[in-house]
Order: sequence, then C-alpha cells, then structure tokens
Amino acid sequence: MKTSISSQAPETGAPARAKWSSTDIIAVEVGFDQRQIVVAARGYMAAAETSLHPRDLTQHRCIGWRSSADVAPSRWEFAKEVRELAVAVDREVTTDGIDLMVGMAPCWRMPDGRYGRDVRAAVGE
Repeated sequence: MKTSISSQAPETGAPARAKWSSTDIIAVEVGFDQRQIVVAARGYMAAAETSLHPRDLTQHRCIGWRSSADVAPSRWEFAKEVRELAVAVDREVTTDGIDLMVGMAPCWRMPDGRYGRDVRAAVGE
C-alpha cells in the first residue's frame, strides 16, 4: 500500500508529489575548454634531458593535475592544429592543488598561465 506525503502530514493541506523523468533534467555546459600545458621545475629540467615531444614524457616522473570535478585522466591528450596524440604518462601523484604541485614536482601538467618563475614549459609548442 502506497502512502502519500500529504496523508502523512495533512496539516499542509496540499498534495505533495515528485515526478522525475528524463525530460525533467536539463544539463547545460558552463565555462569553456581550458588549455593545459606541461611544465617542469627548472632544476629538474637542468638535470634531465629536455623533452621535445609529448612521447618523451613516458621517461619522466610526472604529477597529474585535475580540477576537483574531473576524474584524473589515465592519458594526457595533446593537440596541435588538426593532429592529436594521447600519451600514457606514469603519474606519481594526481592533485587538484597547483601550489602542492609546484612544491613537490619535477614535471607536471597544469592549466596554462598558473605557473610562476620557478617552472618552465617542458614540451615544445
């Protein structure tokens, strides 16, 4: 036997119903695609061979960045004009904290423009 909310709380005086269907929910993308670049600590780059191609990242210790809403990708995706390349990078850590990355990292991927003078681009444009 089904019991309605309005019969359990008759003092409200109004029927209470919730009906959900796939047409009741609308999703709208908010924001824009954010460009990410690969950067590395200057000291690490001085001691390591400079990466010239994204495939070279498989030879480095990397840290992954993700926004708190995203699942960390298992592959880093690169695109230049119409060419695309996905590289499986061995990440030691994945974090959503840029400051944490700068403090502990030899090489990582982060949103473009969020790095300072202590790091430099590790993969050529």
